Amino acid sequence: MTQASISVPKYPAAAHRGAREGAPQPARKAVYLNGTDRLRVRAGAEALAIVRPGGDVARLPIARISRITASRRVDWDAEALILCMERGIPIIFLDTTGRPVGVCQPRHLRADTLSTLIEGAMEQAAWPQRHENWLRHRRSIIVADWRKRQERIGGSAWLGEWHGHQRNYVHRNEMPETTAAEVTGWLLGLVVERLHAHGLNHRYCGCQPMPFDLAIDLTDLLRAELYFHGERMLEAAAGDLQAQLRLFEAWTREHATIIERHLFDLRKNLTEYVKGTLSKWP
Repeated sequence: MTQASISVPKYPAAAHRGAREGAPQPARKAVYLNGTDRLRVRAGAEALAIVRPGGDVARLPIARISRITASRRVDWDAEALILCMERGIPIIFLDTTGRPVGVCQPRHLRADTLSTLIEGAMEQAAWPQRHENWLRHRRSIIVADWRKRQERIGGSAWLGEWHGHQRNYVHRNEMPETTAAEVTGWLLGLVVERLHAHGLNHRYCGCQPMPFDLAIDLTDLLRAELYFHGERMLEAAAGDLQAQLRLFEAWTREHATIIERHLFDLRKNLTEYVKGTLSKWP
């Protein structure tokens, strides 16, 4: 892209949306700040002010923002960052290639019980292998769903691909990079937003030598879902990042429960693990 780009929803004026006390509020939506020119984000009155090159300002109502994905060409005022954290808006930072390099997530006033399960599981020496087994199980389900779709389509040309997916993705966790680098950042932003909504952290630290990057693991699973079930959609818009972004947003709306399904299975797995561990104590 050669111009500064701000991908945001258009917010109707109060007079046009019939704003009144108790009226349904429009859904929060993601904001994407990218491009080659520098942008600056400032805090305004119940809004973020995005200053474009030349001084033009776009004001985004803070109550309508669900998450923000921003490149390193975006300069942030401290007050803008604080406003986002106070209003529960996570921020994903991307490098110049579009890949995610960090997450800024608001704190939780009350943690979800899944957090307690994660922290309890991380105290066990067998936790890393247990979690790797769970990830392999989830990868196998993704490939199994892909196979079912191929069987419905008919023919047998897909059988060779299926064996390759079993070997390379399920068992080795290897998957080709077929989408723009920015897509991983978009996926991570979606995951962190959903984790925050459920009272979960994107990363957990415990007794293990390495932290547990829950958001990264879920992003990898979501990237596989996109690869197996939405890759052709993005390939159709190759070279047009804005078109890919629109298709990505449409795909996430159509598959809105994917992250929750993975979290549900993780909760079930950890509940069995923690209860089984506790039952062995004298």
